[in-house]
Order: sequence, then structure tokens, then C-alpha cells
Amino acid sequence: RVLQPGGTPESASRQRAEFLENLDGSDYAVCARGLANCSIRFYEALSLGRIPIFVNTQCVLPYDDIVDWKKACLWIEASDLPRIGQILRNHHARVSPEEFRARQRLGRALFERWISPEGFFAELYRHFPKTGNFAQP
Repeated sequence: RVLQPGGTPESASRQRAEFLENLDGSDYAVCARGLANCSIRFYEALSLGRIPIFVNTQCVLPYDDIVDWKKACLWIEASDLPRIGQILRNHHARVSPEEFRARQRLGRALFERWISPEGFFAELYRHFPKTGNFAQP
């Protein structure tokens, strides 16, 4: 559902809760770009331990020089979108239940370490030059 003009904050809050409940009840989440060249759903999926289906539109993911995000998601090139259903079916068929759960745990761990507010700010020092002007943990 979409919040219609004139909707109430309560209905927006309810819709958000329903969205998160649906995501939590899913194994995968399609994470195609929105108006910007990224999707907040990628981070929402990771935060809930769900596997993002990441549509690569050349966006830059945080800490991509350190983190191999492809290990935590199903990476789909934009040119492969016409085959996304087949790619997902093939991927899911060849992954064991143990591998599937491990990928879910990896996504959640990556979220906690690199994306959550605590994790992001704990790693922020990596963006600054090592000149001695910034304290490092």
C-alpha cells in the first residue's frame, strides 16, 4: 500500500510496521534503486538477516574497498533483470539450507559491523588520513 495524500502519521506508521513484518517473513528482498542510485531496502534486508537481491546500477556501497558485499546478497547485473526470476530460482536451488542460513547470518553481521549507527561510526576513522590528527580505536 502507498500512503495517500492526507494520510495520517498513524497510517504511515502502520504501513511501515507492515512493510517490516513482510520483509521479516521473507527470505529475500529485491533491492532495486529508487530516485537515488541506491536502495535503503538493501540495508533494511541486511538488518533483518534477509538476503538482498541487489540490482547493480553501479552504486557505491559503504566500505566496498573492505567488504565483499556480493557474499551477503544475490548480486544481479542490471542487464540481467529480464532473467531475475530464473537467476533467483537457480541460486536458491543450489544453496544448501546451511549455506542459506550462513549467508543470512553474514548479512546481519555485516550490517552490525559496517552499517548500523554503532558500527558505521566505529569504523568512520578509516576515512581520515593517518596523520595523527584523529584518534583511532
